[in-house]
Amino acid sequence: MKKAAAVSILVVTTLVVGVGYLLYLDAAKRSRPAVVESPPEKAPVPVVESPVIVEVPDTEPPKPVPEVVTESVPDPEPIPVPDRYAMLVIASADGRELEAQILDVTAKTAFIRREDKIIFEIPLDRLNASSLGVVDAWRGAYAHLVTPEQKAFLAGPKIKPEVAAHSVDDTVPETLADDDNPTGPFVKDRIPGVAWEPVKEMTDEFDGRRVDEDKWQIEPKGNGWNWIGRAPGLFLADNVSVEDGKLKVTVSKLDKPETINGNEFLYQGAIVRSHHAGELGWFFECKMKANATEMSSTFWLMTKGHTIKKLEMDIQECVGTISDNADPWVNGWDHIFHSNLIHRKNQHNPEPVQIQKGLKLKKENHKRFYTYGAWWKSEREVLFYLDGEHVYTLVPEVDWDVPAYIQMAIETYDWNPVPERGSMVERGSLEQRQTQYEWVRTWRAVTSQ
Repeated sequence: MKKAAAVSILVVTTLVVGVGYLLYLDAAKRSRPAVVESPPEKAPVPVVESPVIVEVPDTEPPKPVPEVVTESVPDPEPIPVPDRYAMLVIASADGRELEAQILDVTAKTAFIRREDKIIFEIPLDRLNASSLGVVDAWRGAYAHLVTPEQKAFLAGPKIKPEVAAHSVDDTVPETLADDDNPTGPFVKDRIPGVAWEPVKEMTDEFDGRRVDEDKWQIEPKGNGWNWIGRAPGLFLADNVSVEDGKLKVTVSKLDKPETINGNEFLYQGAIVRSHHAGELGWFFECKMKANATEMSSTFWLMTKGHTIKKLEMDIQECVGTISDNADPWVNGWDHIFHSNLIHRKNQHNPEPVQIQKGLKLKKENHKRFYTYGAWWKSEREVLFYLDGEHVYTLVPEVDWDVPAYIQMAIETYDWNPVPERGSMVERGSLEQRQTQYEWVRTWRAVTSQ
């Protein structure tokens, strides 16, 4: 009974507590202010603007710029000083090269001499950097050794395009007309006090039908001679003939190239030499019409053998036409009277010496016969004659006293090269490809005043 009463009391107590808690919550709720909830805001509508159209040119995207890497550049090696007398390769700024010996260098000009002994000037501003360095090295080492006399010679007149034309008449004066029995050299004014007689061994009117080989050697080798021609031009005896009262040398292209001693020959000419040597005091002359090709026509004297002095007297040398590939200074060499005295290099003469003079002619050398002559008057004086007129004198620096032999060489020059195609050597007529000598005469003075 007591147990049931206890349970009843517990239930009642629980109900009373629960009802009281509920009444407390209701009172608390009534005491708070009322909260009014706002409706959710709408998201703003974005404003869509009209797009701006930009035209982009149709170009490639810029290329990336490579990164520049700076490397340390070593100082250039000093240019070695060349030998004073060495043949050096000199190159121009446009790539043209030639082999030459430096004779002197000034502030603006280099004086050089080619292997064929022709001297000319080159402005320093025409050289490429390498050659200019070589020239400067030579100047620093040797320019102070060039003597005043040598400088004066180098500064003298040279064979240049601007040389004034010589006033040579197109016709030979009647007083100089050829006769069957000339009594002296072909000169306008007879040399006073001198009588002459012909040196028969070195005189020929070429009236026969063949070369007089008692007077002339047409084989390039033999009797102490060994020069067979300057490549690519080969000397061949078959190209020499006598006909129509003239000695003729014909040039042409070889049927096929020939290689001799490592040199390739493509063209052919010839050389005619006297068997007899000319001497001091004699007068040498010829009447010659040059060929019209790129090859030469010449008349000169040369010593033979291993003499102490090796001397060359060029009375006349020219070419028939100027090659498209010729060196710039060659302009005018197809209408020129040009002479040299050359003391060649040998064991007794370490530095070759050349003096030269020349005149431009009104007509090309192949247009008519000209008469070329030289009077070897003394050891220090040679007088040169053109069509009977004394036109200049050369004074050698050494005694010119060694006997010398006549040479008539028709050859190629590397400074006036024969073109590979279209040359006059190939396409010229027979007459255009012939150098003709109407006569060669040598005179000995028998009396003098």
